[in-house]
Amino acid sequence: IEVWVDLSTDSHSANNTQSISVTNNPVISSFPYFQDFESGQGNWFSGGTRNSWEYGMPSSAKINKAASGSRAWKTRLSGNHNDDEASYLYSPCLNIGGMSQPTLSFMMAIDLESCEGNLCDGAYLEYSYDGASWVKLGQTGQGVNWYNKSYGDHAVWSASNYTRWHVATIPLPLPGPGDGSNLRLRFVLSSDLYNNREGIAIDDIHIYDKVRDISSSASPVESATVTVGSGSSWHDFTANNELIASVNPGNNNLGQTSVHTYVHQGSARFNDGQYYLNRNFTIKPANSGVSAPVTIRLYFTDQDAEAAIQAEGCVSCAKPASVLHLGISKYSHPDRSKEDGTIDNNNAGNWSFIQAANVTKRPYGKGYYAEFSISSFSEFWFSTAGMNYNAPLPVTLERFTAVRQENKNVVLSWSTASEVNFSRFEIEAAAGNEALKLNRFVKIQEIHGRGGENTGNHYRFVDDNPFKSGNYYYRLKLVDRDGSFSYSDLRSVIFEDGFAPTLYPNPSASGLFNLAFQIPESEFISYRLTDFSGKVLKESTAQGNGFIRKEVLDLSSPMYGPGIYLLETRLPAGRKTFRLVKP
Repeated sequence: IEVWVDLSTDSHSANNTQSISVTNNPVISSFPYFQDFESGQGNWFSGGTRNSWEYGMPSSAKINKAASGSRAWKTRLSGNHNDDEASYLYSPCLNIGGMSQPTLSFMMAIDLESCEGNLCDGAYLEYSYDGASWVKLGQTGQGVNWYNKSYGDHAVWSASNYTRWHVATIPLPLPGPGDGSNLRLRFVLSSDLYNNREGIAIDDIHIYDKVRDISSSASPVESATVTVGSGSSWHDFTANNELIASVNPGNNNLGQTSVHTYVHQGSARFNDGQYYLNRNFTIKPANSGVSAPVTIRLYFTDQDAEAAIQAEGCVSCAKPASVLHLGISKYSHPDRSKEDGTIDNNNAGNWSFIQAANVTKRPYGKGYYAEFSISSFSEFWFSTAGMNYNAPLPVTLERFTAVRQENKNVVLSWSTASEVNFSRFEIEAAAGNEALKLNRFVKIQEIHGRGGENTGNHYRFVDDNPFKSGNYYYRLKLVDRDGSFSYSDLRSVIFEDGFAPTLYPNPSASGLFNLAFQIPESEFISYRLTDFSGKVLKESTAQGNGFIRKEVLDLSSPMYGPGIYLLETRLPAGRKTFRLVKP
């Protein structure tokens, strides 16, 4: 809606027009609701100040794929979110009044600047029943993976490099007296003035009535037996009123069907050169011969997945980078008693593997369920490759440095510990902080790998472009033979004075100030805080890292009363003094 005025007595035309946007959303009243954004934006939309939310195919260095399919919402699909951003991703209207335990689960990936002591950048979720007044949903530690930081009474997601897709779950509030029937949700991103990262990505939004959660019993074996007749309805298998599996017979009459889940309580397990999940299953129907595919849901917790993702102990073993990489290994044996959930005796039967792309992972409760179709029953194991297959090792990058020379050349050197099925290194550079934020990296050279398992190789390249200035950022793109790739960490080189020291907020009613600066790793900044009489209150030194850094000056204590303070900073390039105002 746009309104404009034209008054003959008004010579200032800049404020003659006012525009607002109104989105007419449908009301979602059928549940469970699932939105993976593959068919469009799903009536989700964004707004706010310096808004960087975008819908489409993520292609940033770290968050470069959707949780499922190819599309999601992310704060700038290719690059970083904006500085000083206060933006929102809004849901359609949700009429959840018919559910007894309405629950929200979704997949998220996070890469936000995380500061100690005060809030730099953070994300959180709000809800509203009138579309005007918004309330934060949940607090730190509630739900599953719900807010990891608290600054006073302000709870947020604020974590760097947590870029693997993972579940977040929280109960939804039912409407109270006087509330409308339509709940709305919005994801909020709030950032400060400096040092942006890739931000937050959202996908696979699941809203449902959570009558049962996923089983997390400490018992090593849990079992359930259900009579599954012909039809196409879901049959839940539960232990202690918690879910272990669900079966949709697809019009097959399976008869009395037994499901066992085996939960290993120790450290992550590995076999045939790969780690696999600590939870596995067997499904044994009375009538095992089927004429049409049967659809299975196997439930596992986020804790199960994290144990495999972060597994240690087997240096040569492959492990899943995220839940998205998990497929299903099936083991069957003519003697059904051999299908007992134990991998040690799986040597005389048949292994098969269902690729990760054919196994749908959906966020639910304290974890996920994996849904897939089968035409035979067996043991089921979560792994990234078939359990009778030695998974190839990825390239292992041990060291990567970028060193500036006197003539503006930059020497890039790196080492690998292993290269199997590896193709090449692509050296990429971004010129300046704005190019870094927008992910505008340019390939400047390509070097083919030399190969070798458990043998190291050393590489060197000199960037002799004579026109470099300001700040440069380098990274390696590691490309495998099948076309898949990953990136190294960034390395920075500063050709001039970098980013001069800056202080914000100033004045600061809370007494928390940020000193932001950017200097090379070889340099230090020292600073001294005094009161107006010259009395020294604080002194400290910080080392640069090539990127914009922040030091927190905490004057919140009552010992620092209201007034004016002086902060002197010292760098090799000179000194700078700030007047700090605490009202």
